[in-house]
Amino acid sequence: DAGKQFTLGIIGLGNVGSRLAYMAELLDWQVIGYDPLVNHLAVTQVPLQELLASADAISLHVPLTKTGHYPTHHLINAETLALMKTQAILVNSARGPVIEEQSLIHDIQTTHRLVVLDVFEHEPVISEELLKWVRLVTPHIAGYSLEGKARGTQMIYEAFCEKFGFMASKTFISQLPVCEQYFTEQTDIKTVLKTCLGKIYDIARDDQNLRACLKDGRIDQQAFDHLRKTYPLRREWSAHGGPQA
Repeated sequence: DAGKQFTLGIIGLGNVGSRLAYMAELLDWQVIGYDPLVNHLAVTQVPLQELLASADAISLHVPLTKTGHYPTHHLINAETLALMKTQAILVNSARGPVIEEQSLIHDIQTTHRLVVLDVFEHEPVISEELLKWVRLVTPHIAGYSLEGKARGTQMIYEAFCEKFGFMASKTFISQLPVCEQYFTEQTDIKTVLKTCLGKIYDIARDDQNLRACLKDGRIDQQAFDHLRKTYPLRREWSAHGGPQA
């Protein structure tokens, strides 16, 4: 439907989920969210069942919990998958066991749903059967940008300074080298995404590299860990002038 607004459903509205909501709204997408633990006024929150039934794409950004009032372990299972539109896209960059793997495989076999996974239920082992049905896979590297590493270093540095009574005077992210700039204040974000996103990050390359590790019906722990340890540094789109949430 050319005239229909694309609806993104975000499950988990913490740091990452709320930033995704902001970016999606820049693309003129309708954003709905579900997070019973966060009162996020900028995002329209709906019950989980309504989100699953309404969204054209669903992105998961929750911690892995097995207890409490809102456990997320196997939150996406046969029952919840059945509520989704058959052509709705599913993205998981949260924690692998949030999705029940066998139910997901069966769902894709039935619906041919487009699924993108950065995390896996039995990680670091990934089965050939799962790889056969999932459209895109990456080796748990959603936070592996140079900016992400700088932020992680900043957190450790500030915690160290607080612990031992030092003044935290350094800002590591400001010391990163300048990248080629694709965005300006006058830039149309949709146009830049179409023309430059592949230059900023090539997800197909990560997908191919992970699949190339397949041996004897699975990707084992050694291959998975090696791929992550040798992962090349990449920059975030904010480093290229893109808007930041």
